[in-house]
Amino acid sequence: MEAVNRHSVRIGALWGGVVFFVWSMLVEFGGAYAIVGKARMDIAMNAGWFLKEPRVPTWLFFVVWIVCLFAISYGLAWIYAAMRATAGPGPKTAALLGLIVGFAAGVPMEFAHAAFQPLTGRYAIVWMLEMLGGCVLAALTAGKLYKDAPAQS
Repeated sequence: MEAVNRHSVRIGALWGGVVFFVWSMLVEFGGAYAIVGKARMDIAMNAGWFLKEPRVPTWLFFVVWIVCLFAISYGLAWIYAAMRATAGPGPKTAALLGLIVGFAAGVPMEFAHAAFQPLTGRYAIVWMLEMLGGCVLAALTAGKLYKDAPAQS
């Protein structure tokens, strides 16, 4: 069994995290308006379904959110590197990994939100797509950048 190229995992995790972050911002600040609709978002805010003031400072939220996305990307890059030996290298393996982790990260909780929160189910769809799509894109990025460890003599 080949050793995992840790440097390559770190590079894939870094760029996977960047891709995940960009995807997250596009979905939150573009897709949410397109899928949920501004009128529904205004209704939810005015009805008090979202806090007017967050529980933590906004800057801290974004720092923690970004760290979480990079941590997920690191896990995806590491698992992809380990999976290559049994599932084979390439985008099919990376996409499958991203789908599995994205499903676990996004679907159960968002299904619960859709079932029990007063928000429209469209919010849950947006957040589910954010996690699912982000995990797939991060895994594909990590997979594309992964290089086997140099042979040791």
